[in-house]
Amino acid sequence: MPPQRPPITGAPFSDLGATWYSLDTSSQDWLGFNAGGTGFGGDVLLSEGRLRFSADLFGSFQRTPRLKVAASFAVLRSIFVVAGIDDALNTPGYLSVVPGNTPLPNDFTKVRYGRDYFAGLSLHFTDAALSMLLRFYGALILGLI
Repeated sequence: MPPQRPPITGAPFSDLGATWYSLDTSSQDWLGFNAGGTGFGGDVLLSEGRLRFSADLFGSFQRTPRLKVAASFAVLRSIFVVAGIDDALNTPGYLSVVPGNTPLPNDFTKVRYGRDYFAGLSLHFTDAALSMLLRFYGALILGLI
């Protein structure tokens, strides 16, 4: 089961590099707002928490807000396959970098912005599982030394 949002209304937590505050205390679905600027987000958990859909809309100074849409599926209890679209409303493009008086490597001649796709694996641990892993492997490493 993916990590749960705080059950208390107004409890801050960090997600997507920003601090969010929960507006909903229901058991699985979540809706909140961003404390660092204008933004809203929400999660929906399906299939007993194995499938999670997330959407976050934020950005106060851009003409088009930033929309991040993601889905994750629990393959095993702690391993999730994650995929989604970041900055879904903005068309992708490139900005040229002015090199100044020093040469730039080819990788830094332009910067990409706008819509971007992502996919990967995520590993989640509960506090109790992490504590057990640290004690077990810590003792194993100390025993080997």
